[in-house]
Amino acid sequence: MLACALSIAASLRRTPSVRSALQTTEGGTWRLPKLLYLVPICFTLSLGGTFRNAWAGPYLTGVFGHGTNVGTVLTAVSVFGIATSFALPFALLRWRGRTIVTAIYMVGLLSALLFAFTPGFSILSASAGLALLYAMGNVHPVAMTEAQALLPIRMRGIGLGALNTLVFLGVSASSSVFGALADLHLSAAATYGLIFGATATALAIALSVYVACRPKAVEAQGAATAVD
Repeated sequence: MLACALSIAASLRRTPSVRSALQTTEGGTWRLPKLLYLVPICFTLSLGGTFRNAWAGPYLTGVFGHGTNVGTVLTAVSVFGIATSFALPFALLRWRGRTIVTAIYMVGLLSALLFAFTPGFSILSASAGLALLYAMGNVHPVAMTEAQALLPIRMRGIGLGALNTLVFLGVSASSSVFGALADLHLSAAATYGLIFGATATALAIALSVYVACRPKAVEAQGAATAVD
């Protein structure tokens, strides 16, 4: 953390001009409802991480047998998540943030749907799907950047903090839902099919709201903030 703080302090050498800051954040057009389209996204960002941290081990052993090398699978999932986090800045040089968020959520949704219907298809597909769902959390800073473009300077701390809190609330809520489904005492395949089905439903809702309700001005505001 100290090394990160020092590197940031050494890198940020120029502050935005007062004029540009006023133009991009104090124009008087900001309204709270403009941020609501990000609420489902923030709430579902860590669904894959929640499953990987608490449920992936029981899923792998319950569906594929106790001889499954859970450690190897989870290590591969973690490495993939780390690698994609380092790749994200390079992706942002080529594609818009909205495109990246939409694409990653579509991939996560398709993975969850596949697991919902065939949770025990193969250990290879399970590893790949878990990795994709886990890596979805990497778009968190992209979502926060969109929110920043809509928040006046005086509200950024509170606004971004509130949205970030929703990520942790999503972890809590998803853990409770997963636990309630596990308490139905169905077969392992049926239990995890329901859990992945619930995950797919949540991701579908979040993606639909993000695509349908996203303010048209976000791209222009975000671009202006990035230039300044």
